[in-house]
Amino acid sequence: MQALLASPHASAGVTFGDVPDPRPKPDQVLIEVELFPIVARALDHAATLPAGSVPGSDAVGTVVHPAADGSGPAVGTRVATLGTSAAWARLRAVPTDELAVVPEGSTSSRAVGSHCWMASAPGGTPSSRSRGVCVARTLRAG
Repeated sequence: MQALLASPHASAGVTFGDVPDPRPKPDQVLIEVELFPIVARALDHAATLPAGSVPGSDAVGTVVHPAADGSGPAVGTRVATLGTSAAWARLRAVPTDELAVVPEGSTSSRAVGSHCWMASAPGGTPSSRSRGVCVARTLRAG
């Protein structure tokens, strides 16, 4: 699958690449990531990871495979996820205690965090690296 990968030699510290699809544990759902924020502290953290690691903590997406233990939401449910890694990818395995169902009618940028307002506001553009940007549908095939 496609992902942003830690890359100490890239100018931003990350680069696009391919990694194996995640294999969820029994208490994890698999989501197709729709949107994730990239902020300065996350890029700084990515620089400390081994090359090829998938960084990122927050993401919004849709459940494509439920938790095998029955603890999470059903397939097709939109969720906001937290975690310590692997958010900057097309697919993400997430423990069911690290996600929340996105309320009906809520935008993805609102669900993932207020630092995404610039990308979703009409005419909004990030003015500095420290303000952050949101990446939407970047990693979808096609």
